[in-house]
Amino acid sequence: MAESPSQSPMPARPNQSALWHGLGLFGESYLLFSIGTLRPIWEALYPDCFSGEECRPWLTFKSLGYCVVLGVMVGMIVIGSIAGTVGRRSGSIITATLMSFGSILLTISSIFLSSSPSVLFPAMSLSLFIFGIGVGGEYPLSASSASERAMLNINNRRLEEKEELNEKMKIALNTPLQNNRLAQN
Repeated sequence: MAESPSQSPMPARPNQSALWHGLGLFGESYLLFSIGTLRPIWEALYPDCFSGEECRPWLTFKSLGYCVVLGVMVGMIVIGSIAGTVGRRSGSIITATLMSFGSILLTISSIFLSSSPSVLFPAMSLSLFIFGIGVGGEYPLSASSASERAMLNINNRRLEEKEELNEKMKIALNTPLQNNRLAQN
């Protein structure tokens, strides 16, 4: 039994869907992992900041990582709850908006505040916190989507097995009846 394309939640082109999801994961991973690799560059650009004279490096640099992790946790809870009431599609739009806004804010702060590291790093921390909320919101939305697709696949498989069993039963029941009819003729 084939479903009409409008009823199927599976994309018409699964490879294209996987490509978009992969690009999204690559983008967020690139942003999050590149922050950690920038420390040597920042130490060279802002030696006074990292030596402790101008700003607090232990608070400044570590706050970037902590803000992302805190944002992810807040996003899981808040966006997950919001998506439960407004729907998964609206929740996905909210997460994409937060991640885009956080990325843009991070770019703007690094362009316009690079002359003042005591302002730059807190602004980057805030930007990464906002980005982290968006990333954290993806987790409950992706989990519910994957769960629904898995259940749909399981139900489709059960339906196919049931139909196959019914066909086998029809064949098994019709064969003795046909043999009896042939014997009577």
